Amino acid sequence: MQVLCDVDHRLTVGLADSGSDIDLVSPQFALDRNLEIHPSEHTIELADGSHIVSYGFVRTSISLGTNLDSADAPHSKVATIVDCFVLEGLSQDIILGEQTLDELRIFTENQHALVLASDTNAAMELNRIHSLGKTLTWFKKKLNPMSNQIITDGQ
Repeated sequence: MQVLCDVDHRLTVGLADSGSDIDLVSPQFALDRNLEIHPSEHTIELADGSHIVSYGFVRTSISLGTNLDSADAPHSKVATIVDCFVLEGLSQDIILGEQTLDELRIFTENQHALVLASDTNAAMELNRIHSLGKTLTWFKKKLNPMSNQIITDGQ
C-alpha cells in the first residue's frame, strides 16, 4: 500500500512497509526536496539477509490530513519527525516503516491516506528491513565470521 502524506510540508506518495523497522529515502528524493543529509554510515539488513550501508540520514517532518477540515475528520491531522536513512536503489522515493506508520495511525484512524500501490512488485520488494546498530553488527560478526566479509565488502 502507498500513503498520501506531506514530507517536509510537500505532498508525497510513500510506500507503507509495516515489515520495516526503519524509514528510508532515496538520495534523489532528499536532493529534490533540499533535505539536509547528515553523513553517517549505518548497516541495514534487507529481507533476504543481505547487508547494505546507508551513507547518511535526513530528519524531516511527515504529516497527514493537513488539507482536511477538522470538523470532517477530527483525528486525521497528525505529524511526526522522523530520521530516514538514505539508501541507493529504492523502488520508491520514501518508505515508511512500522513505527512511523503507527505514529501516523495509518491502520487505525487514518486509513483514508492509504492507496493501492501502482506497482505491486515494487511494494513487495522491501519488507523486514532492519537497522543493524553498531552493537548488533558486532554480535553478528562474532557469531558468523562470514558476515564480516559481507559487511566490509560493501564499504
